[in-house]
Amino acid sequence: MLELKSKPKAFKNTVYFSQERKEAEIKAQEDGLKSADKAFPKESRTPANEAAYKLNYKMTANVSFEQNFQPFNLLLKSFRKFYQTGYSEVTKRFDLKDEVYEFSSLIQPKNARKLNPASLAEVFKRFPQLKESCDPNLADSEWRKHASLPLSHFGVTDRYALYNMKVDDYWKAVLSTLNPCGEPVFPNLTECMYLLLCLPFSNASAERVFSHLKEVKDDKQNRQETPTTDAILKPKFWMLKKEKSASKIQFPKELVILAKNVKSNAPIIHE
Repeated sequence: MLELKSKPKAFKNTVYFSQERKEAEIKAQEDGLKSADKAFPKESRTPANEAAYKLNYKMTANVSFEQNFQPFNLLLKSFRKFYQTGYSEVTKRFDLKDEVYEFSSLIQPKNARKLNPASLAEVFKRFPQLKESCDPNLADSEWRKHASLPLSHFGVTDRYALYNMKVDDYWKAVLSTLNPCGEPVFPNLTECMYLLLCLPFSNASAERVFSHLKEVKDDKQNRQETPTTDAILKPKFWMLKKEKSASKIQFPKELVILAKNVKSNAPIIHE
């Protein structure tokens, strides 16, 4: 997981409201004490009415505190409703009881290096089709063997740097390992990892591409052919990558001439 460099906003708000609650509580106690002093002046207090004085102070303080703290209680109610709705929607869309959640974290470098889990048996139990492409026993053996690869193989000098490697970089280094004959050292483990690494996940980069595609190919332009859509998207992404704009691009003179002479709907071919 990413290490947070600063405290999240929600945390700061929690600290703020905690401080506000303390201040409200102190103010309530002060208000209660003043009210009790008015009801029972010091000169008129006796052992007989001391209990009544304390009861009056306690009741007044509690009422005052609840009044001061009411906005915070309303805020807590709205937060609770948000989290309840969020949890309800997530559980509707995903089966959180699936066995895959129990072992999916094994692809993390730290877990893989520590052999957590010690065996890939649960993977083969959940995905029996894996047995068609690799041997479970050999995969287990390779799983244990890969944990003994030297740190230098990953280009790091200590285990903490290894634990913080990106998942893709770690497994690329492992699965590309060859023996002196040039053959893969972990062929069975490779099949397992390819499957686990291909499990659905939130791919933000792919979602952005589909978002751009939706802008180009909408309901009114749905009949565009793939080459046309591709030709529209490529310059767009090129400009985003190079931080260019239409006003800063210089087209070749030959291409401008071709564009001027092009017929309607005819492709422009420039070599």
